[in-house]
Amino acid sequence: SDEFGRVVPSTNSSRWRYYDKLTEGSVHTGTVTRIESYGCFVELRDADGKRGLCHISQMAPWRVEKVEDVVDIGKEVKVLIVEVENGGSRLRLSMKAVDQDTGEIRKDFRREDATRGVSGRG
Repeated sequence: SDEFGRVVPSTNSSRWRYYDKLTEGSVHTGTVTRIESYGCFVELRDADGKRGLCHISQMAPWRVEKVEDVVDIGKEVKVLIVEVENGGSRLRLSMKAVDQDTGEIRKDFRREDATRGVSGRG
């Protein structure tokens, strides 16, 4: 545990090396593993099975009516980590922030657009 009493992975753990990659603003490639009416869950390829939520409002630069109009289960996508919550146990992702062809962050992306009005805190 750390100085605040939180449980943290041992430095001997194989999972430890993945946590430093899971930073806000980092781009990852992943696979869509679950689809819900409010978005999709993406398993990050380089993060030892770690998954995050891409809210429907963060799936494309246009208004998405149905998640299935943009992704299918098994589709490979590029995502930006918008927010890391609960010490890394929850990731908020954005597909629309990343050019799906190049993997580069879109020049017109503003982080505040990705966080405004979308909350996983009920």
